[in-house]
Amino acid sequence: MDKTENRVISTFGNRALIELDNKTVPCLIRTKKQTLVTNDFVTVNKKTQPILATGISKRNNLFFRQNNSKQKLIVANLDCLYIVIASEPKFSSETLYSMLASALKENISVSIILNKVDLKEQTKKIKKTLDLISPFRIESLNNSSTLKCEPSLFNLLNINVIKTNTFSKNGINDLKKSIESHEKNGLSSSVALVGQSGTGKSSIINLLVPDAKIRVASISEFLNSGKHTTTSSRSYKTSIGMKNKIWLIDTPGIEKFGINHLTLNDIKKVFPEWAIINNKIGDCKFSNCIHDKEPECQIKKLLANLSKSKKKQFDYINLRTRLKIWLKLLELINSKD
Repeated sequence: MDKTENRVISTFGNRALIELDNKTVPCLIRTKKQTLVTNDFVTVNKKTQPILATGISKRNNLFFRQNNSKQKLIVANLDCLYIVIASEPKFSSETLYSMLASALKENISVSIILNKVDLKEQTKKIKKTLDLISPFRIESLNNSSTLKCEPSLFNLLNINVIKTNTFSKNGINDLKKSIESHEKNGLSSSVALVGQSGTGKSSIINLLVPDAKIRVASISEFLNSGKHTTTSSRSYKTSIGMKNKIWLIDTPGIEKFGINHLTLNDIKKVFPEWAIINNKIGDCKFSNCIHDKEPECQIKKLLANLSKSKKKQFDYINLRTRLKIWLKLLELINSKD
């Protein structure tokens, strides 16, 4: 039995496509302890026909969504997750933050791709929304409890935003450089694109991996499934970087991202300003305050004060918008849908 770790290119049911001896080969999955997912590493039995996957290596991380007790595994062992957003289809702040919180829970680095920037009017709206929902760096709080803030896109979470247009190819080189930054000396690295259906993930993949369409056809033929291309993640070895050891993973479009696997503390990670505000102006009356209907909540008090100031309209709208998303996510982690 081969003890070498072999990368999983894609899966469908009890079948998988793996990289074995620098070749892409099909195999059957016979591991019952875990469900295999794209970018897992497996040991195999080469002597059988077809080859059998007999064991799964320990994962560094796992990106997945969960509705109630039902998990949908998406991809494992990532060095960076690129969340693709666009003005079409309709942008969802809740979906973005659900994916973001899920990635941070697994200690996965995150960047955001703002695609379809050629749709200028629509893109202006989404950029404005991003400014509103992104964490802001709080510089000072004066006696009237107003914020002096510097809107900086996700600066507290060290998240970069890359603007792309797949028609003109604007921003694609910037994206390549960003992906190259995750290259590890002598070791392979993996990045994945995720996002709502219709945001242009596949178009970006086709620019980064010119023969992607041919490989998709091969994968479907190997796994004997025409539906595979829309239901399972798939990994491509790219020529990006100095060592050509970066793997790029395409994922199915996401309509609804369940976060029943997240906790209150996981959600807090994408709202770092709550703790900063409390440190500046004092704690809420209750240590477990969720800034909703609790009495003497400092966040709600600050929001009320900001609403009275015409000069602080952006601060007010920013805080109000963030609070609305926060409460929606708290609702989603307890959702039974």
